[in-house]
Amino acid sequence: MTIRWDDAMGRLLMTPDDGSRPCTLLIRTQVLKPEYPDTPYTLNCLASLLHGAGDYEGAEPLYRSALAYREGLHETEDSRETATICSDLAALLWDSGDSVGAERLYRRALAIGESLYGTESSQLTLILFNLGALLRQLERFEEAEDVLRRELNINFAFSGDSDPETITSMDNLGDVLEAKGDIVAMSEIRHRQLAALERTEGPDSEEVLRVMQNLAVQLRDAGHLDEADPVQREAVRRFVYVHGKDSVEAATTYSATGELLRLQGDLAGAERFYRRALAIRELELGPSAEATDLVRGRLEKLLENKT
Repeated sequence: MTIRWDDAMGRLLMTPDDGSRPCTLLIRTQVLKPEYPDTPYTLNCLASLLHGAGDYEGAEPLYRSALAYREGLHETEDSRETATICSDLAALLWDSGDSVGAERLYRRALAIGESLYGTESSQLTLILFNLGALLRQLERFEEAEDVLRRELNINFAFSGDSDPETITSMDNLGDVLEAKGDIVAMSEIRHRQLAALERTEGPDSEEVLRVMQNLAVQLRDAGHLDEADPVQREAVRRFVYVHGKDSVEAATTYSATGELLRLQGDLAGAERFYRRALAIRELELGPSAEATDLVRGRLEKLLENKT
């Protein structure tokens, strides 16, 4: 075992003779003792390494020790470091299936952040993002909407509506609004997201195409056919322009257009688009591909209902 002082890091490093990674934890806990301010940091770093490697059982006690050591220091409990450990442990508990424990720690980290930075600080956005995602997974959509709207408003205020993090916030909020059935609000946020993406990535970027086609399907499936119609038509136009009229990507929009036309009662138009999509998918993906079977099934059902 080789022990040395790292001038750059300002820390003692212990390198095992077998060449494995240096370990500062043993020195800090046994020589410098838990009272040393950097000990919780080291525990948290090692816990994060184990967490990232999938060793949840090894990581959890280290996270908890880091939190206990931080709380035992003479500084105030409401520190940035405490909030970080709470957030990291929350992520581990979430991954381990303990959503109750994860939520409790995310909310504690949020409360600490609010006490340190205020309730509308940009320092809170990551915690709000994670808490909102957890609540969404738990299908507590009302609470998730409140949290994600707060995150989005902070991003709007500090970064503007064209910042990548703001656009991601809009995407997440749109998903929650769709899940809770608030289609009007979902459509509003998706159109705002599309406008931001068009400014930042260009009107024909793959992300713009994805969001536009998804919005058309979301509106269609919610029964908002009149609103879905212009979005779907524009999606077809852009997919054909970017990928070509005989591309697999265009076939996806043809199939979606066929479904919309069927719901609108235009069976002849629906058949025409289904057949275009089917021909491309049979050629490009093969007759037995799942995507080919999907559009074939839609066409066969349409033809059965016409007879």
